[in-house]
Amino acid sequence: MVLWLREATEHRLVLNWQYEPESFELFPPATYPEVKQLKTKEKLVARCLHRGASYTPDFILTLTKDGKRMLFDTFKAAILSDTLSSGYEIWIDVKGSFNPNDQPRYFSVIQKAMYHINHIWVLRITPFYKKAGKPKGLFSDTRAPEKCRYMQRGPLNACGRACPNAEEFLRKQCSRW
Repeated sequence: MVLWLREATEHRLVLNWQYEPESFELFPPATYPEVKQLKTKEKLVARCLHRGASYTPDFILTLTKDGKRMLFDTFKAAILSDTLSSGYEIWIDVKGSFNPNDQPRYFSVIQKAMYHINHIWVLRITPFYKKAGKPKGLFSDTRAPEKCRYMQRGPLNACGRACPNAEEFLRKQCSRW
């Protein structure tokens, strides 16, 4: 994702970006008072009913006007939500295509809590995967960074064959407008 963001910044689609920008408290801890008997006196202590929950998105990026136009289909949910009233900010959480322990369901709850409590829509982004032989994910929707397209010794890998490079993507987007 960092390679994608660096190239998007070079091509003036992204104005700036930050990794792990800030943490948000979703739910505070719940405590209750309890009297603890010491040798000579009583002391009031706080006992924990449950711990608090916080969340840190992976990235925040600010799109340029051209970036918003060219990447609209990819970031549509964030652009159409109320989070962009002050600018072109996109909050991103990067997830892999293989999700053990039911992480998509867990992230869905966090995504809804972030929107309900902080009015921030966090997009779940998967860089690249194949489903039923078809490429899916951010790289296939937009473009793959050059370092991700090639194997160590030179030939194109599966991502490179399936995803356009930056020039092909920009040419295609410019022809649409």
